[in-house]
Parts: sequence; C-alpha cells; structure tokens
Amino acid sequence: MNKIICILVCTLPFFFYKCNTTKENVPKTKVPILFQVSNEHKSFFVDLAKNDYSEAEITDIFQKRKELARTVCEMIYGQKKYSKEVVTQFITAESFTKEPFKSWGHPVPKLIAGCWNFFKLNDVHPNRDFALVAKLYPTEAKDCFTVGFMQAYLMHNTLGCKNLIMLDFDWKILEGHKQILDIFHAKGFDSDEKIPASLSLLKLGWIARFDGKPMEAETKTDLNSLCFTEHHKMCKNILLDFQKNFLNLDAIYLRLSALHDSNFKMNTNNTKVIYLSNAIDDIYTNRKQFDYMISETAKAFVPYQKAIFVHHAAGRSLFGIYELKRTESGDEITTICKDKYLTTPVEAVTSEYSTHFERVTTNKKFPTCDSLLK
Repeated sequence: MNKIICILVCTLPFFFYKCNTTKENVPKTKVPILFQVSNEHKSFFVDLAKNDYSEAEITDIFQKRKELARTVCEMIYGQKKYSKEVVTQFITAESFTKEPFKSWGHPVPKLIAGCWNFFKLNDVHPNRDFALVAKLYPTEAKDCFTVGFMQAYLMHNTLGCKNLIMLDFDWKILEGHKQILDIFHAKGFDSDEKIPASLSLLKLGWIARFDGKPMEAETKTDLNSLCFTEHHKMCKNILLDFQKNFLNLDAIYLRLSALHDSNFKMNTNNTKVIYLSNAIDDIYTNRKQFDYMISETAKAFVPYQKAIFVHHAAGRSLFGIYELKRTESGDEITTICKDKYLTTPVEAVTSEYSTHFERVTTNKKFPTCDSLLK
C-alpha cells in the first residue's frame, strides 16, 4: 500500500480520513488492489500457482479464465455435455480425489468454481453494526475485513478503514469487486444519476437462485442485483459515499480464502475489524475451524494489537461484537455486546441460538448491542 504522509484526523467518530495526496503532494487517483490466495484455494485451481498477485496479474487471470469458467458452469448445470478433460483445465484433477469435489450436487464445489454466487446484500440493516463499532472505537486506526459484497463499501464509509480486505470462498465475488472498483476509479458513482448506467456495466452471472428456473451465465445488472428493495436508498448512499472517500484507503485486498483459513494477518499496528455476517454459524464454520481461526489471528498480532469480530444473525438486524486480545496467559475473547440471536425468519420455527464465541467468551454478562446504539 502507498503510505500517505498528510493525515487529517477529525474528532467525529464516523469521519477520520486521510487527505488524498501522495508523499509528493500530488493528488491521489488510484488505490492499489492486490489479490491473495489461500493454500487451499491455490490447490483447487490450475491457473493459481502462488499466494500473492498484483492487480495486473489478476486482471489477466480473470480475463483468461472467463470463457473456460463459463463452460465449466454450463457443464455443471447440464447446459453442455460434461467433459472431465475440459473441467480439469480449470479445477485441478487432484481436487476430485477428495471433498468437496466428490460431487457437484453439493453447493460448496459450485461456490468454489464460481457457479453459485451471492452478490445481494442479505444482512438486514448492517449499517447499525458498523455504526456501533465506530461509536465504541472512534479513534483507532482500523484494517477492515469483510465477507459479502456491499458490506465492504459500507464498512469503509463508516469506519474510515486504512486497509480494506474483501474475503470470499468464491472467486466470482472477488471478480465482481474488481469490476466495481474499476468503476469507482473511473468516477462512475459520483452522482445519483450515474448509478444505473454504471451498475449496468457489471458482468455478474451464475447468481444463486431458488425458483427452479435455469441458472444464467450472465444477468442484467441493476440495484436489485446487489440490494433488496428495503435497502435501495442505503445502497445508493453506500456507492455515492465510497466514491467520495475510497482514495483514503492505503490499499484494497481481494482475498480468496475460507473464513477459518484467512488469518487476518496484516503488517500494521492497526486494530483488525472483522465482519463475519453469519459465516461463523455452526453450519458454515465448525468448532475446530473456529479455534484455528482465533489462534492464527492472535499469532499474527503485534504488541497491544486486538481484533474486533462482528457476527450478524441471518435475516435479522440482530448482531454481536466480540474482542480478541493476546495476553501473557493466552488468547482472550470478551463479549462487548450481544443481541438475542434468533434463527432466520425463513425457518418454520424460530428459536434462539448461540455461536462459538458464546462458548469461549470470558464474560457472561454484557449489554445488548441495540441498547448501546440508543
């Protein structure tokens, strides 16, 4: 990341941004974009031979795999005759000797291949989560990590991140980030009027659906592709605000990794803020993976550094904030606040649930996050 010499720190918790100049006092026009690949994901793909790539390299990789990846997805969905010879030009032959590639019937291999993609913001009012983090940690420099799509841009708008790291198991989500970041660099969202035309430039495909209709290699993209109707106003503001302040970032990382396999390592002293959405739910992350994630995150700490984890209940506006510190006696997790987590509204019976954080936290009494926002 290019380091900025001129730093303007405002006292308001939502706005502590650096001025947009380089060390030569020339207006900054570009934020470096880097691509990182976990060892596990590197083993899945024929064209990924290393862990770190420059923007130019990954742009080339995305372009070269475009048609081949599309053909693989068409084969998976029966739109073309399946050919293992073609598929193994994209997914390594070794991947099919073990899980998760034993069967295409499971959604995980489809996710990895980029054939089952979730771009739409399905967290309910995630702006509340980030607003509370900003309120509780108003002055700390932050490296921001997030799953999802629109969450990344909202996160920076609210927290004034130093570095922004988009995490995903699915390479097509990261390719989508690269596309929209190119539009931001071209000032495509500097007015409300530009939003529809700029969003139409996004080439998003194989969007996950549950209506029984055929999967589509490419769909017309508009605000509905990224946000449900109730979030349209918020999403427009996310795009407009990110356009105004994204040059304050030192760098943007597209990190292809499972959640537990991304140790959130950054060579900075900044506080790590990690937005998990509901990816920490038992169904997605088991206890062994959770423990590994926490351990590896703590190992990456510099002295006095800490990590803030945010869990958001699926389909609801409920969330919790947890803090990880490394002490002389070991890693310590405390609950800063937590709402009563309820299962998703799509389930026939609503019930309360807990996460791995509740099983390891050192404190059992804490306020609700909702009460701290008031």
